[in-house]
Amino acid sequence: MIQSLSDFFIYFSRATRLDISPVQNFEYINVVVLFLVLWVGLFGVKIYRLLFSIITLVIIILVTVILLESRMDWLYVASIFSIFSVIFAFLSFFLKKISAFFFVGLIAFVYLNGINSQLILTIVLSGILGVLAYLFPFVTVLISTVFLGSIETTMLLDQHSKSILHPILLGIIIILVCSVFQLYTNKEGANLIRKLKGETYG
Repeated sequence: MIQSLSDFFIYFSRATRLDISPVQNFEYINVVVLFLVLWVGLFGVKIYRLLFSIITLVIIILVTVILLESRMDWLYVASIFSIFSVIFAFLSFFLKKISAFFFVGLIAFVYLNGINSQLILTIVLSGILGVLAYLFPFVTVLISTVFLGSIETTMLLDQHSKSILHPILLGIIIILVCSVFQLYTNKEGANLIRKLKGETYG
């Protein structure tokens, strides 16, 4: 994941002509990525719309640059992607179900594409999960962000630290911690827990 993020950051910086020299040799990148993925695992339901807004911002910028860079002066290109990326990012933040659809679908696509070579099947499955996220945003976003945060956190800890726990056991612990934390720190989760307790104990 670190290498993928690094490659994408370099590509994005070149496409948008950003100067990345101050951070190219950033030695604490592992710590930053660990913090980000753990943050997603613990606060995914609260921040997924913000994350999708950032993703939308980046995508709009890249698409604008790719389509217009060779057709007009760079100043106009920069002005266009600055305006439209902010507008679309702002709109995506307030479209809760649409954000859930694309956010969960994107997570599913990234992971399914890594284990499945059939692109059509990957797109279909990602679309199905996206539809489920549209219909049931809280549950699907919680599961997706807990999965993303837990898997990536476990892999980073296993690769860059000497944990006394087996990776599978460590992963299970992180999944449980992230799941319980998100359930108890979100209104929907707290309501769900109270409902389940009521059904269990009458």
